[in-house]
Amino acid sequence: MKKKVAFITFSTSALYTDRKFYLDLVTLLEKKYLLQIKHRWFEYQKNIPTDAIYIKSLQAIRDADLFFAEISHSSTGVGLQIYYALQQKKPIILLL
Repeated sequence: MKKKVAFITFSTSALYTDRKFYLDLVTLLEKKYLLQIKHRWFEYQKNIPTDAIYIKSLQAIRDADLFFAEISHSSTGVGLQIYYALQQKKPIILLL
């Protein structure tokens, strides 16, 4: 069975608060649903320019079969990515 390509997003401030939880979430989604997360933006170091991450994220959303967003923390960036995924007609799964 071919793995589906997925994009996953969550609040950066939430990631800094509870990094282990979010990395475990990614691992769970990958294993349980046989997903391939190509753009692993959450593993970048802080010194990567945000505009470079943004451009790669948009490309990753275009390339993805599925879009996941963890939305328990408010984030303008996550909201914009959800909006873009809607424009691209991607199946969207919101996680709380």
